[in-house]
Amino acid sequence: MDHQSELPQKMEGLQTETEPAADGALHPNLKHEKSGLAASEDELQNVVDDPDADSHQSAAGMLLHEWDGELPPKLIKIQERRLQIWDRLLVIEAQRIEIAQQAKHELILQAIRRQARELQNLPDEDELNQEQSWLQEQLDQPPQLDEPTLVSKSATQTEIYHEVIQLSLKQNKLIRALRQLDPLVPIAAAAMSASEPLMEIGRQQSLAVENLLGWTYYLAGLRQIMQQAGEAQQSWSAARLAAGSRSHSSFLKNLFVTDSDEEESADEDSRIGHLIRLGRAAEREQRQLEPQLCNWYWQIYEELAWRWIGRRMAPQFHTYIRAYLRYGLVGVHPAVMPSQIVEQLLQRCSVDIYQWRNSLEAYHVLYPDELLQALAAEQITPGPDEQLELHDRGSMLWKTDRWYRQMITGRIRCELYEARLEQINQELIHLHHDWKAIQARWDTLRKIHANRTSTNPVEVEMRRVRVHLARLSRTSEKMVQKMIPELRLQVEELHDKLANIEQLLPQEFLIRREVRLLRRTARLCSRLKEYYPPLWLAQWTQLEHQQQNRSVVVQTLRDLESSDPRIFHQVLTPGENLQRQVTVRMSPVCVIVPTLGPLGMAMSPRKSNDCGRLAIPWVAAQPNQIRRMYVDMLSDFRWDTSKEEAGLDWLTSETMCAAYSSILWHYNRKPKEQRAKAGFDKKLSARQNWRTHYRLLMNSAHEGGKQLYFKCREVYDLVVKQLGLPEGIKPIKN
Repeated sequence: MDHQSELPQKMEGLQTETEPAADGALHPNLKHEKSGLAASEDELQNVVDDPDADSHQSAAGMLLHEWDGELPPKLIKIQERRLQIWDRLLVIEAQRIEIAQQAKHELILQAIRRQARELQNLPDEDELNQEQSWLQEQLDQPPQLDEPTLVSKSATQTEIYHEVIQLSLKQNKLIRALRQLDPLVPIAAAAMSASEPLMEIGRQQSLAVENLLGWTYYLAGLRQIMQQAGEAQQSWSAARLAAGSRSHSSFLKNLFVTDSDEEESADEDSRIGHLIRLGRAAEREQRQLEPQLCNWYWQIYEELAWRWIGRRMAPQFHTYIRAYLRYGLVGVHPAVMPSQIVEQLLQRCSVDIYQWRNSLEAYHVLYPDELLQALAAEQITPGPDEQLELHDRGSMLWKTDRWYRQMITGRIRCELYEARLEQINQELIHLHHDWKAIQARWDTLRKIHANRTSTNPVEVEMRRVRVHLARLSRTSEKMVQKMIPELRLQVEELHDKLANIEQLLPQEFLIRREVRLLRRTARLCSRLKEYYPPLWLAQWTQLEHQQQNRSVVVQTLRDLESSDPRIFHQVLTPGENLQRQVTVRMSPVCVIVPTLGPLGMAMSPRKSNDCGRLAIPWVAAQPNQIRRMYVDMLSDFRWDTSKEEAGLDWLTSETMCAAYSSILWHYNRKPKEQRAKAGFDKKLSARQNWRTHYRLLMNSAHEGGKQLYFKCREVYDLVVKQLGLPEGIKPIKN
């Protein structure tokens, strides 16, 4: 016998004992539905008001009391009741799927799809009442949907529709019972959450945090139930496999098996089956609650961020607020988060605080709390606002926002230009010394060797130094006389225009908009999903090798910049030869977003009113693809920056994106085999095709870019000409 299929069969038998009662003919055990459901509703309503609730022990409660940090007994009872309801809802869902295989009429299929949407979204009580009235009318006056059937014993479409409506009524009543339990959860967790820092902040700042904390405790219990259900299923499967192997190897041992042993085995199977069903119900409950918890989390996030930046918070809460904004630390109770994790997070938030340093070698890697502080201190520009660009372009708010960005970017570039000017002046001093030394050597050699040639190494070196000296002198003169004065004048003019900025662009508006952008960035990094941070924050130790903290991000960016050394550079003095160009390094802002995801995002390129912004998820969902995540992010940053530098008519410009688009257009006219061999995909955009070739470049940059060279020679020549290779690496020749 196949022991792997034995567990589902036993669970099917268990399901028939706890399915919701019904008046329909879908199942022989579904009878007396009204009385059973009414009794359950009365019992669920009295869960919290039960004076003897503390003395009750449930199956879910026994699970929860085994781990560090107990939940309140009333909350455990509510949790058990809700899981019972979800268990019945899952049985109804299985029945509905079975009925859908026999449904042929569109009216039946519409009713089934409506039930599935209702179970997924859980409407409020008013909508449920309206739905119940309509369903009752459908039962009283059902439409005639009779159709000819091939088998005489099969049910007619009218009977199937009647059964579907009965399932809808049962599901409607169960969802109403769930909704009636919703307000009881925060009440049951009130005593437990009274000592939480977030609750104290909520009392001082008039913030409604009870729902967030109460349901976070509830979710912690669900997580433990799912964990123990998974362990029970694994142990059950392992025991069954071991028992099967023993039964085949020793026949005589079966002669000594007694009836009591069989009864104990049946009881154990029943218990494990109950735990597994409890775990399935908890998983479905968590999936349903997570979106609402994310909404509450980000609402409190926005309020806390503004009050903290506005210096309305007591100093003793600053470390916790940083932990909330940076990592998503909602509750510190052991039932929600292990104590060692809480201590480690708070320790990091009190010590690891970024000190802004606008230098040429800096890597601006910020956590969300530091990002908001830098924004309030006007050290960085606000994030891109697409709604403002699309819907309010040309308005006074749009102009003010643009001027504000230009003013901050101008200040940053003034500091970087001055630092670069100081570097250039130091280089000029060294070059003057080198020039004098080489000239003295040349004068000596010229006296000794009258028949000199132009290929003399000393003369070649003298010409090189003279050209480099002239180029740096011209750049220094240009920066002193034109670039820096014009930039300062522009900043002063913009500062005068923004004298009344608090009326047009108040700080509260900027902070709240930045938080909303941060939430959107988290969704993008998670592939348009939202994860409630405490769910994966509790797995801190298991996800430690996937965490992208500041030191990891800085080291990764430094390694990748060594493969593409000009990615963060802006050209000051252009030239066809990359070695003759004079540039200034301008590091973008990289934000570590509090989410779990597989994508890094290039949120904004380097342009006239922005130095660029990158976003990295705090926990990488694919640990074996972390480097590729960074490479794709820098590839998009490269492309967007090149397109921004090209201007509106970018296809006719002399930039990297225009040249690559020309190569792509050329290959799109070739056969499919040649395109695939060169790494081009006609279905993808130019930006997405560029990622493929940029990965090849970054994977072999220190080997001369040989992977890209053998993939597509045209793209390789473009990269060597406009992007360059690491210092000391020579291009591959024929």
